[in-house]
Amino acid sequence: MLLGGFWATLMILGYTGFDLLRGTFSIEALIRTVITFGIGGLAFGLIMKGWMMRKLKQAASRDATDDDSPPPAT
Repeated sequence: MLLGGFWATLMILGYTGFDLLRGTFSIEALIRTVITFGIGGLAFGLIMKGWMMRKLKQAASRDATDDDSPPPAT
């Protein structure tokens, strides 16, 4: 989620800065940009979180199946 929020913030600042440089800045465009990239950032963050959790579960299940216990004493 943090990565998605960071991405959304950069995109919002970038588009707002570009609009300011072009002279086409408006509050409506800012609201539209915030909504668009806010939702996109949230979706991106959730997808990345799901992907990382899946990778962690795969790694944990792989570690759980490894039998590194010493042989029994005879």
